[in-house]
Parts: sequence; C-alpha cells; structure tokens
Amino acid sequence: MQLPDISRTVIAPATAPGKGALSVIRMTGPDSFLIFSKLSSAKYKNPENRQVSLVKIRKENEIIDEAIVIFFKCPHSYTG
Repeated sequence: MQLPDISRTVIAPATAPGKGALSVIRMTGPDSFLIFSKLSSAKYKNPENRQVSLVKIRKENEIIDEAIVIFFKCPHSYTG
C-alpha cells in the first residue's frame, strides 16, 4: 500500500453523489486554509481546533451559498 502524498492539497466530495439538501466537502493539505480564505467570508486567520463557523461562500463579490465549516488542525484530524 502506498502512503498518500501529504505535500498536495486535495478537495473532494465526502457525500454520495445524487440530489440532496446538504453536501460535505473535505479539504486537506498545505493550501487548504488559503483556498478556504479566498472562497469564504471568514475573517479569522488562525481558528481554534474543531471550531465551527457559519460562513458565506463567494464568487468574486457575489455570495453564492452558505456553509458550516469545521476546522480540524493537524494532527487532530482523520488524515493527520
């Protein structure tokens, strides 16, 4: 078994495909927080481990959705 490449940032759906009211998206890797900061309205720079926040997701200046975000700081996450 080959170990995952932890030098890469990976963003992937974590819910089954299909129609639904909610979707879980998992993001892991060194650029995760940078990517999240660019997509969201979040203003915090160093969230606490397991901090839960309601944020607005934006595309340029338009709000396109809202999300509940939980931040798991390494090594206290599934992927470490």
